Amino acid sequence: GHEGDCVPVEKKPDEIPAAVQTFLGAVASIVIPEEVNEETGPVLNEQIGAAQNAYDALSEEELAREDVQVAVEKLTAAIKALNGGVETLEGKTLQLPDQWILSRYHECAQEVTAHFDECEFGLAAQKIYDFAWSEFCDWYIELAKGGLLGEDAQRKATVRAVLSYVLSGLLRMLHPFMPFLTETVYAFLPGCEEASCMLSDWPRAEEIPFFPAQEAQMEGIMEIIRAVRNLRAEMNVQAGHKARLMIRPADGWQDAVAGAEVFFQRLASASELDVLSSDQAVTEKTVGAVVAAGEILIPLGDLVDIEKEIARLNKERDNLLKEIARAEGKLNNEGFLRKAPEALVQAERDKLAGNQTKLVALDARIADLKQ
Repeated sequence: GHEGDCVPVEKKPDEIPAAVQTFLGAVASIVIPEEVNEETGPVLNEQIGAAQNAYDALSEEELAREDVQVAVEKLTAAIKALNGGVETLEGKTLQLPDQWILSRYHECAQEVTAHFDECEFGLAAQKIYDFAWSEFCDWYIELAKGGLLGEDAQRKATVRAVLSYVLSGLLRMLHPFMPFLTETVYAFLPGCEEASCMLSDWPRAEEIPFFPAQEAQMEGIMEIIRAVRNLRAEMNVQAGHKARLMIRPADGWQDAVAGAEVFFQRLASASELDVLSSDQAVTEKTVGAVVAAGEILIPLGDLVDIEKEIARLNKERDNLLKEIARAEGKLNNEGFLRKAPEALVQAERDKLAGNQTKLVALDARIADLKQ
């Protein structure tokens, strides 16, 4: 060829993409110990974590490669080894969220069994649905993530044992409604590879641990988390934005509140928790709420830039005033009232009333911030 011609560089067929190399290297460094214990467990967990991160970076095409498939088999074997087969509740130190979900499971099994006895299948299905979604998935799994992803091998084992125990019962209660799906999923539970969901015992409430006092405590902590989330939502605070949380506990709630800092950090975006005494004064400007467990206060400056927030609310107020003026103009126009259908006129009246209510709330909010 002539000097200066571009000669295309052909990719050799055996050249391995960088992402694949990273994944294969991470899997190659996994050493599955003969026994997973407090010493070997954290090391294996770290190796698995690195391999999983590398796996997540692979494209569909890369995932289909034969060498990747072989490595995935080793990764799966390592995860199984880390999970240590079957974790049971026996000898485990249960924390407040564990005691709460076990109590809720106890009550769920009790209610579902009673509904089946009375042939109230719709109510039984609804109860299982509420427990699965609103308690097990929405709350316990979120509360448990810290323990599951942390460094403490004992805590990890406890969380896995509780998850496995509750999920097993949930699948058995769900089996009459979704037989094929539950039968398939049940076989994935640790220690249930050869078991049948259909032939397993129905969950008996009297055999499920029950902690009524701890359940009530956890409900109080969850109410605080909900109240904080509501306050943040009302003020349009970004999801990841952290803010200090101050709580003045009600009588008897001091220990439960102080022990829940990790849950407030994880689920209520708290940067830190200040537990206030009953007579401790707070001088800074705050927003707050009162719940059964005590009084919640969040420094306003931690949530928003006060000057920017006032400017944003004033802009919103101007738009609202324009909208109110437009609606009033329409409703004062005889021609519109005479010609428009009654439903349309009523819709305009409703919209105007709603905007006037919004304006009152907005003015109160601006006045609050300016104090």
